Amino acid sequence: MKPNLISTLLIVLLFPLSQLKCQTIYVSDTIEPGTVWNADTVKVIGDLVVPQGVKLQINSGTYVEFQGYFKLDISGSISALGALNDTIVFTNHNTNAFFTDTLSAKGGWAGIHLHSSYSSPDSSIFEYCKIQFAKKFGEYAGDIMGGAIRADNYGNLLIRNSELSSNMVICYTNGVEGAAGGAIYCKNVNQVRIENNIFLNNRSFDVGGAICINPGCHTRIDNNTFKGNAAMWWKISGGWICIGGSGGAISTFDAFAYSPTISNNYCFNNQSISGIIYTSNPEAMVYNNVICNNYGVGFFDGHQGSVTRIFNNTIVNNYSLSGGIEIFSRARIYNNICWGNERYPGQISDQIHLQNANLGYQLFNNCVEYGNGGTNSIYEYPEFISPTPGAGLQYDGSEADWNLSDFSPCVNHGTADTAGLHIPAMDILGNPRIIGTSIEMGAYENINIITNIAVNSRDTESSGVFPNPGHSSLFVFTDIPNSGFQLFDVSGSLVINQTIIGNELSLDVGSLEPGTYIYRIISAANGNTAKTGKWMKIF
Repeated sequence: MKPNLISTLLIVLLFPLSQLKCQTIYVSDTIEPGTVWNADTVKVIGDLVVPQGVKLQINSGTYVEFQGYFKLDISGSISALGALNDTIVFTNHNTNAFFTDTLSAKGGWAGIHLHSSYSSPDSSIFEYCKIQFAKKFGEYAGDIMGGAIRADNYGNLLIRNSELSSNMVICYTNGVEGAAGGAIYCKNVNQVRIENNIFLNNRSFDVGGAICINPGCHTRIDNNTFKGNAAMWWKISGGWICIGGSGGAISTFDAFAYSPTISNNYCFNNQSISGIIYTSNPEAMVYNNVICNNYGVGFFDGHQGSVTRIFNNTIVNNYSLSGGIEIFSRARIYNNICWGNERYPGQISDQIHLQNANLGYQLFNNCVEYGNGGTNSIYEYPEFISPTPGAGLQYDGSEADWNLSDFSPCVNHGTADTAGLHIPAMDILGNPRIIGTSIEMGAYENINIITNIAVNSRDTESSGVFPNPGHSSLFVFTDIPNSGFQLFDVSGSLVINQTIIGNELSLDVGSLEPGTYIYRIISAANGNTAKTGKWMKIF
């Protein structure tokens, strides 16, 4: 009996201990299958290799500290899943001279390299991570791409809800393949998703201050904040100082194949010459972005054959030689606000720079201060809620409120016919688009101003809702048979989604909270929005 009792006690005691984190572990060399880092601190004392077929799992709250210039080299996969209040941190133990010494990799670690697994079904994921002080310095065509994360010839990469800050790639020599992607670099990656992250103070000495996406990648970059990043190079020639660089926040390039979606991003106080967001793709989608108080043109399309769509962006108060948007392409530009982008203090040039555009570009329904906005454009001040008082880096664009006031001429002044224009269902804040007669210009939809809303009866309207305001019952009517009906709360959440059988729909809405709701009636024939409006629920 005694030995069995001892065994039982050992099992009881050891089981909970196995769930506790170790205080500190030291790692290097090759990662074995089944490895899980569940320590308070992981000290990396040599280069690490994750072989093909092996997954490294890092649990939330782990602090990964590189003790020297070491790399995490992954041809298998990594799962770094932190939590909202328990992040995973990747950093260097000694960051002295990280920023001041730009002639070496001093103060940094060598970053994470994902490669050689393009056909693998596995994905690598970084969620609720903080990745900082990775640094690369070298010659052209060397390992000077992706300060924090470099992925090439790889399967799937997901980075979300994370912070990538103070990462850098440096190169001063001449050549073809230079420094690219201060924080992230991808090439030939099957799927790339970069969502809901913060990019702060990352730097590339050429292309992509925070992110560089090169050929062969299916990419979506959505709902990120970019602040204080830079993509800049300089050299002295004939007594002149020449400067350049592209994509202070984001740079994408794929001349013949894939095009990214870049949407719902905030870009403040970044620096570059050729675009805070730069694309050179056949048909990128760039919409619902707020690009304010940067050094450089807000958006630059560099692909001469591109038919990229640039729409519903708010591009304001950038210190720029080329306004808010510059194209070398046949881009389609609509529903944007380009205002206050200054060439020199007080000198404002054309806000959409078309000097190098190719024949066939389309331009309509924009709000511009100077120059050509295209057909149905306006040239009146947009009336933001609380903008910055001027252009350039001296003002913090993130502290402003770029929502449109109720008096803005941009409200309901976007294109009236949205068919085929790829207008998203929501604005940058998640509010429903096309509230009222038309979509707004810019990244924000004003949900306070509604025109042609339904009245308390159906005498004067062909489609609508009543009673309005209402209490426990809501009646929907339309002259378009078998339409769809959607009701959103003010946060943009869909609370009702029904099909209207015939021409009428009766709904019990007694369980909904009192307040303001937005409705949409959608044509079953073409999927277009036939009517939008505001409905009030009272007690």
